[in-house]
Amino acid sequence: EWNRYTISAAIDPQARTIMGRERIEYTNRDSVALDRLYFHLYPNLHDFDGSLTVSALTVDGKPREVTYERQRYLLRVDLPQPLAPGATSIVAFDFSTTAPQNASADFYGAFNKENGVLALASSYPIAAIVRGGAWDIELPDPRGDFKQDLDFNGVYRITAAGRLNLVTRDMSCPNGLAFSPDEKKLY
Repeated sequence: EWNRYTISAAIDPQARTIMGRERIEYTNRDSVALDRLYFHLYPNLHDFDGSLTVSALTVDGKPREVTYERQRYLLRVDLPQPLAPGATSIVAFDFSTTAPQNASADFYGAFNKENGVLALASSYPIAAIVRGGAWDIELPDPRGDFKQDLDFNGVYRITAAGRLNLVTRDMSCPNGLAFSPDEKKLY
C-alpha cells in the first residue's frame, strides 16, 4: 500500500514551470509514532539546477509553517500531534517548480527543457521513506543509486538479434535516449 498523491497542476512549457496543488494521504506504515514528515524537493539539488518552492501548507486542514532543511532539499512538516502507526493524515500544499534549459551536459537531464522537450522528472514534493523512526533524508549521490563496474560511460545499442553493442565511450555523461546524427536510428 502506498501513500496516495493527488496533484492538480498547470504546466507552462515556455516558462519551464509546473505550478499546482498537491494532496497526500500519508499513512504511517512505520512501527513508531511520527512527530514530523519529510518530503524530497529534488529540483533544489545542485545537480538538478532548478527550483521548487512550497506554500499554503496544511495538515488535516490546519495551516502549518513551511520549513526547509538541507539547503531547501527537504521540506519538514511538523505534525500537530504524533501520527500513530497505521494512522493517516492529509498533507496538502501549493508548489511551484522551474526547470533549467539546455542543462543536460552539466546537470540531471531528465529535469530539463532541451530540443523542444520539457522533462519534469521528480518535479513535485515526494514523501521520504522512514524505517524504525529513521528517515532516509541523506543527500542522494548525483550519479544515482547504482554501482558502476566499467571505468567509462558509454552509449549502447541493442541489435534486432538482442546483442548489446557499444556505440561510443566518448561521452562523459550519457543520459536517456540517443539518436544517430541523421536521426534515423534510436540507440
